[in-house]
Amino acid sequence: MKKGIIFLLLLVLAFSILPASFAHPGRTDANGGHTCRTNCEKWGLRYGEYHYHNSGGSSSSSSGKSSPPSPKSTPKPAPQQSSAPAPVIIPIIAVKSAMVYIQPVQHDDYMIGQVEYGTIAQDHGTVEGWITYHFADGRIGYIPKTVITQYESIQPKNVTVQVDKAYVFAIPSASGSANGSLTKNTTVQALGKSGEWYYISTTDSQGNAIKGFLSGTVAW
Repeated sequence: MKKGIIFLLLLVLAFSILPASFAHPGRTDANGGHTCRTNCEKWGLRYGEYHYHNSGGSSSSSSGKSSPPSPKSTPKPAPQQSSAPAPVIIPIIAVKSAMVYIQPVQHDDYMIGQVEYGTIAQDHGTVEGWITYHFADGRIGYIPKTVITQYESIQPKNVTVQVDKAYVFAIPSASGSANGSLTKNTTVQALGKSGEWYYISTTDSQGNAIKGFLSGTVAW
């Protein structure tokens, strides 16, 4: 009877230590696991891998800390460049008095009126070499483009004459006829520009109206 009891105790003891006989060497911690240090590949583990020997723990994990994946950077959209507004070109009469014809033919029999220097002459037609001009009273006539000049409209600005006497020309060139002159230190308002020339409209020291182009080399 005693031998039978001893045999059963030995059998129970053998089964209790059987799982440990298949485990690799190394003590377990309070959680029932430890880090593999020796012959890890033999047990299907990685060196430094933490794992458990009982069912109470979670799955094995590596002792090396893996950094979280870096967030993908979203490319910033290229800033949209605002397009500059198109320049406003103002065509004007460039002679003291321009003839207007009922047909695009320069002949006295077809003349129906005149317009003075500086009058804005927007083209309302497509006749080559001619401006289709609309009178305020509704009449329509034609002005040859040979008597037209133009400037680019600008934000009005003041410019001051820097020389003793500055001439104001009918066109943006010193080869044009002079519409008048201004004395040194006279300040005028520029309404437009053509190259280095300012288009101005003012009065001289005697109160006479002056319109035309003033060079940016003599006034600024």
